[in-house]
Amino acid sequence: IQKEKKKIEEEFEETIRKINAEDAERLTKGSRIDEEEDQICSAFTKFDNILNPPVNTINIKELLDTNVNFAGTAFRQVLEKIIFTIHDKKIAIPNSKRTLASAIFDLEKKGDINRSLSQKLHSVRIYGNDNTHYASTCSTKIEALVAAMNLLTIMEEIEVMYLATKS
Repeated sequence: IQKEKKKIEEEFEETIRKINAEDAERLTKGSRIDEEEDQICSAFTKFDNILNPPVNTINIKELLDTNVNFAGTAFRQVLEKIIFTIHDKKIAIPNSKRTLASAIFDLEKKGDINRSLSQKLHSVRIYGNDNTHYASTCSTKIEALVAAMNLLTIMEEIEVMYLATKS
């Protein structure tokens, strides 16, 4: 059963990587990358309260221009902050043992997030994993922009969900 579960997880991660590659291709076709990057970076400023900590005073544009691998780690930490906060409130005992992947699956299974948002969450999670650990190849700026776009969408959707439940 463990081997089968591991195979399913690997296939799922491969599917998410393919979706990311398609998003990267769309981003580069007929688009001006610099304009997209400026829009993304500008939109990130709206979410300083979510980004800081863990990103703290790092300028997103500077991060994307100088260290896309660290961007993966930073984006994953932001994702952990968001998901573990929601998971603690909706499902688990705070600080209970869980992984980011299991928390995302729990929230989707319970209906707190939809499939589309879940895929974006896993996309940022996987990008962060890939960039946190040593690899012989580095991520590209396009991959970092896709992760940034997904994280931005996540923050926007989470904000809407949060505001909707407060009123």
